[in-house]
Amino acid sequence: MTGIILVRQVAYEAESHGVSLQGKGKAWELTSSILPDEGDGGNFKGDLISIASQVLAPTNVRLAPPVGTIDGTPFNPPEGVHFNQGDTRWAFIERLSRTRNVDLANDKDGNLVLVGPHGPRISAVLIEGENIHSAQVVINGEDMYSFVFATGQAPPDDQNNGPRASELRSKAVPPGILPEFRPLLVPIEHPVKQQHEVDLRALKEARWSGVRIDADITVYGWLDPTGKLWQVGTEVEVDSPMVPIKQMLSIETATFTQDSTSGSRTQLHLIETWRNNSSGGPATLPSATADTSTPTTKPATATPPDALPPLLPEE
Repeated sequence: MTGIILVRQVAYEAESHGVSLQGKGKAWELTSSILPDEGDGGNFKGDLISIASQVLAPTNVRLAPPVGTIDGTPFNPPEGVHFNQGDTRWAFIERLSRTRNVDLANDKDGNLVLVGPHGPRISAVLIEGENIHSAQVVINGEDMYSFVFATGQAPPDDQNNGPRASELRSKAVPPGILPEFRPLLVPIEHPVKQQHEVDLRALKEARWSGVRIDADITVYGWLDPTGKLWQVGTEVEVDSPMVPIKQMLSIETATFTQDSTSGSRTQLHLIETWRNNSSGGPATLPSATADTSTPTTKPATATPPDALPPLLPEE
């Protein structure tokens, strides 16, 4: 792992001495970095990959190969998009990503990863009574909505004006159990040009609505059945009649522990696959277009990924 140590804690007594180090990946600096006026007065032009590269250029964080399909529609051409006062770099990129149905993550090297819709990659089957040491599962319906409305506005012109420009909207239905009538309205924070952009935002919000499964499952050892460290973003089949669940879930976090009494254990926090943007379809090899070079003062030129999306970065 590559990151920054933020906290060093020391504790000791007569016959023992311990040091605790706490840190975060390099992408942490994006969460407190206020965007100054850059480029064209802080105005960024292009598609999501291009704008993300421009925003990251002055920092130590690079753009890793994307996961899945990243929509290449430019933002509000030719004007582009402007950050809001007080935005951090992470918040600005994340806001734009929502309108492309893309999530943000980071890899072991601290690079920013754009996660678009992608196919599942199953790394294990976890079965109650066989290879699960312990489990705690929460099924939460507080964020159930009967449907999600996304609304947006386009700058008017001679060909596109009136309600066709000012009242763009799209409706998406969250997966799972739905209440009879509990709608959610989500306005898009920046101008859009196409109905397609509003549709993508509605899909993004619907993925994070509905009944949520959050499963904390502890397994023996640090390696999955393939012999590799458990990988965040991959999928596992979970069969637990006690809960009950029998479905594929995605690994959101993996916590590795080791001590003299319990040995090596891994705690996996699992969520539904759609919350990880894993929607089925093929998983492909990583793209070679990512910018992993030394930071420069000029925005890097990004090339949209191939039609088939890449796998998550390996350890």
